Amino acid sequence: MATSGNKSFLAAAVLCFALSMGVLGYWQYAGGAMVTQYQVAVTVSTEDEFGDVIESTVMQDQFQFGLLPDKGYDAALPWVVGFDLIGVVLLFMYLRSRR
Repeated sequence: MATSGNKSFLAAAVLCFALSMGVLGYWQYAGGAMVTQYQVAVTVSTEDEFGDVIESTVMQDQFQFGLLPDKGYDAALPWVVGFDLIGVVLLFMYLRSRR
């Protein structure tokens, strides 16, 4: 028979899985980039004094949330794995407490 303490393991596990899905949803909403980027290449067109159009690529500072980390904490994958591992441990604790 499940007690309220046992149900809290289940509720916490469901919360961890929901947070994991939320992080993946935000990653997809932010563009679904594979690697976190801090600079983005932007093509700039300028016209010189002779009327010729010159295109150059300039790196602009812009954070883009990615799946794989550059520093270890700024990407979706470490957060998803962490929430999922905590959720699995809590689910295991819930199932063990039901015996």
